[in-house]
Amino acid sequence: MKNLFSILLLLCSSIVFAQNNSNTSVELTQQMKEAVVTYNEKVNERIQHYTNQQYKLYKEQRIPMTQNLDQVIQIQMQKGMLYQLCFVGDPLSYKMHLKLFLNGAGLIVQDKVNVLNEGMHWIDVPFLCPATGIYELSLQQKTDIERPLAYMMLFTKTSTN
Repeated sequence: MKNLFSILLLLCSSIVFAQNNSNTSVELTQQMKEAVVTYNEKVNERIQHYTNQQYKLYKEQRIPMTQNLDQVIQIQMQKGMLYQLCFVGDPLSYKMHLKLFLNGAGLIVQDKVNVLNEGMHWIDVPFLCPATGIYELSLQQKTDIERPLAYMMLFTKTSTN
């Protein structure tokens, strides 16, 4: 009987805790709603822009980012291919940073944007792949938003060299 009471007490407290946590959803402000629209428009614009230039979309991914922390993605790439890397971040972030590494070769490309000063919330980086391998792409956004919007696209084109 004592065990049954303990189990019922634990079950009731779990239900109350779950209900309290479900009520803590984030309310979207008008500024956040506008940022989502701006973000989606920029993602679509970048895809259209590079497909019009005869690039093929090789990889795309919504990135589950956390504010002020690096998010690393591994990508297989081929030597001699021309790549266009595009990172669209949250319009409400302050800064964005992108680094592409290859083990043994080091840093391949790097770029950063000060969103507040430059008014851009995306980074476009073209590069000719120096070696076949699995690359590490590191992305970061400085922001007050806990889970900033982030989308990565990698376009490819056969090099004419």
